[in-house]
Amino acid sequence: MRLHVIGAGKVGRSLARAYHCNGGKLGFLVNRSVEHAKESVSLVGVGIPLSFNDLKGKELDGILAITVPDRKIEEMVEFLNNYCDLSGVSFAFHCSGYMDSRVLSPLSIPYACVHPIFAFGRVVNPEELEGVYYDVSGNEKGLEYARELVRSLKGIPLKVNEDQKKVLHLAAVISSNFGLTLMAQAVKLCQMVGVDIEKPLLRLMKSVLSNVEIAGLKKSATGPVVRGDWNVVNAERELLKLLDPDSVDLYDKLVEITRREFGAEYPQDNGI
Repeated sequence: MRLHVIGAGKVGRSLARAYHCNGGKLGFLVNRSVEHAKESVSLVGVGIPLSFNDLKGKELDGILAITVPDRKIEEMVEFLNNYCDLSGVSFAFHCSGYMDSRVLSPLSIPYACVHPIFAFGRVVNPEELEGVYYDVSGNEKGLEYARELVRSLKGIPLKVNEDQKKVLHLAAVISSNFGLTLMAQAVKLCQMVGVDIEKPLLRLMKSVLSNVEIAGLKKSATGPVVRGDWNVVNAERELLKLLDPDSVDLYDKLVEITRREFGAEYPQDNGI
């Protein structure tokens, strides 16, 4: 079936490339302007560029990938119902990690959420999506199509209900988005004392993830909290008070969470 991408940004372009490279056919790649749509086609290598305005009156078929921002999904559903012929469409999906799949139900066709558990900081190559998990939710027929689509991309479908997917997305935000925020904070601290630590930290983080992959979470935890080196924990807290006092409360909370999950008990005179 042909895949039409409505809102061809980083996610839409990446999925379009992977779908095409794995033998799928592409139809329209739709962006706000024809110029942006032509950029999408150039990057993907195939497809028909359209602006949203040019989409009006089109007969659509196959699969609709609605990869607009979360806040625009309902608006796009209304647009498609009002301005397009959807009688030939077999399946529609969006890629939001948080939005309910049922936001697509007004289209009156099989629908699903197909959310890649992956960080799209850029348009990625198809091979980078091999082995990626996608949480999928939707109506019965939509789930069938969703699983088939994910497998065609060489991904792994993970069926969740609408409540589970919200918790899963929260977990993804905490681990990936906030993890990056903490890394940025660490880089900033070292910049204050004239040390460029971004590359060494990147290597450190890769080693952490490698350990988790090999040994699992519990056996991969390291550092002063895990060892019970409370003198170091407290001394570094005082150092943080000098460098960035606004971050001390966050430090205390992270120490507590780390201790609870992985670490040693506090001594009676710890003071944290």
